[in-house]
Amino acid sequence: MRTLHEIIAMVGDSRIRSTLDYFRQAEGHPLAVVEEIIYGGHAYNFFRSIEAGKIELSTSEIATIRFRRPGVAIELPVSRSEFELLIERNLDRIDQQIELALQQAGVDAEGVDLVVRTGGSSRIPCFVARLAARFGPAKLAERDAYSTVALGLGVRACELWR
Repeated sequence: MRTLHEIIAMVGDSRIRSTLDYFRQAEGHPLAVVEEIIYGGHAYNFFRSIEAGKIELSTSEIATIRFRRPGVAIELPVSRSEFELLIERNLDRIDQQIELALQQAGVDAEGVDLVVRTGGSSRIPCFVARLAARFGPAKLAERDAYSTVALGLGVRACELWR
């Protein structure tokens, strides 16, 4: 339940539905809360609560995920270090893809002039630290995601139709 995609996949998976339905029958079972969140119409709002906590962890060492609905009361403190442990495997995959991209381009990190971060997950402090360790902090720049995408599309259009 870390991403909206995962939550949507759970909603559509009949095996998860039947498993959670089984646990709902057991009074007070923690998975009954999960069942209520996913199938009680609260999945998106729950996702937004998690996102708010992740955003808070970009500037604070501790965030609290708060989510309250009828039958659901969650107040869960999460430290930045706990979050970083949860995403470490994903960060390792990103590092591998960066390395692959550099190899395919035939350049090393020193040959890169600018690394543009476009918000979202690129604001996670440990992600920024990894980029800075690879490319150097002076090469990192943060840009608005929407204008960066529009600029990229414009550059590509010029390449195609010049």
